[in-house]
Amino acid sequence: LVWLVHEWWIHDKLLHSEREWMGTDIHGFHHLLPYYHVSIDGPGLAVAWFTAAAAAALVLCPNVALACTATFTYTVFGGIYEFCHYISHTRVPLKGYLRRVRQHHMQHHVVNDEYWLAFTLP
Repeated sequence: LVWLVHEWWIHDKLLHSEREWMGTDIHGFHHLLPYYHVSIDGPGLAVAWFTAAAAAALVLCPNVALACTATFTYTVFGGIYEFCHYISHTRVPLKGYLRRVRQHHMQHHVVNDEYWLAFTLP
């Protein structure tokens, strides 16, 4: 549940922010591309993001073991998110859950980018 709120908040408040910054520029460019395109964050961005998440976990958690568990869990959810986002922007035939994720995300891109902001739970 925490991941889903986090995912929505980042998408709505940071990537679709009214205040222009690097994140809105990169995400805005993503929306300008045709829907079916290779869409995955580069390794540099991923390393920086998950390093910041690990640092936050070390500060917020009472011990290193819990911080490592939180970092691992966050990274796994991030990987699931990236996979779902990547596969949603391909022409690969999908069924079930991944098909619903693609339809949900496609509505965000082609109908109205102010809605359908959550991603891994359509």
